[in-house]
Amino acid sequence: MKAKQNWDDLRIFLAVAEAESIRGAARELGVDHGTVSRRLKALQSSIGVSLLTRIPEGYALTPEGEDMRQVARSMRDQVEALNFRLLGRDAKLTGTVRLTVSEAISELLAPDIAGFRIDHPGIRLEVVDHDTPLNLTKREADIAVRFSSAPPDQLVGRRVWRNIPFAPYVAAGLVEEVKQRGNIFEESWVDWDHTFSSAPHVQWLRSRVPEHKIAVRVTSTTMLRQMVRDGVGLGLIFCGFGEEDPHLARIGEPVTEASLDLWVLTHADLRSSARIRACMDMLVASLKPKARPFLTPLNETRN
Repeated sequence: MKAKQNWDDLRIFLAVAEAESIRGAARELGVDHGTVSRRLKALQSSIGVSLLTRIPEGYALTPEGEDMRQVARSMRDQVEALNFRLLGRDAKLTGTVRLTVSEAISELLAPDIAGFRIDHPGIRLEVVDHDTPLNLTKREADIAVRFSSAPPDQLVGRRVWRNIPFAPYVAAGLVEEVKQRGNIFEESWVDWDHTFSSAPHVQWLRSRVPEHKIAVRVTSTTMLRQMVRDGVGLGLIFCGFGEEDPHLARIGEPVTEASLDLWVLTHADLRSSARIRACMDMLVASLKPKARPFLTPLNETRN
């Protein structure tokens, strides 16, 4: 086996090993599946060892492939750690900051993001306003405005709102009809996609609403609220937003055991970067005074 290997080839091998398929690795890497297949074949040819074997479900690692995966993982972790350290030493207010933020919050931040761009023309913001969280550890984003009860240990930042409760809401025109029937858990519901299964509010809902009563599943806060407004079913919605929506009516008490906190987070190795600090300061300053009903504004630091 030759000792010298191209990191890009090892990165492609690792993606195939973890996805257990060529197409899955291609999606993860953002390249054509033909490219993945060719690079994988070239790698195995260059070392003269088979790393993967075909199985009905996709690919499985050979013993040599398992050894190679451990090496490739170690190399990936070292490369990512180095990148984070280098970025964290950046003392200039220039460069790109990629921000991921829930749709429910993005509309609150838009004016201040515009102002930040005027104050810091050297910083380019990329804003991903989607409820599916991006992975900060994998550099899918630099900063996250995230609802969480317990952020991952490798992330640092500030908790700006605490104990954000959810409550059942229904279309305002249907509230009396639903009340007369008496049992909200026998009504149709709009639920979150399985991506959010670990969230406390989703677990609370699924422990009480039978599967056959789920009318629609969504990945978007905006879509969930619209479905409830249109009478598709009841929905568990942030009280702060539900109370301000004239097309919605709360049909139960806030579910305190399903509450979440709102954090502004970044990876620990990026906290010394000037542009990251400037952007996080703007986000905290923007969100603190915009706490909605049922929300308690905070400024707690997580180091």
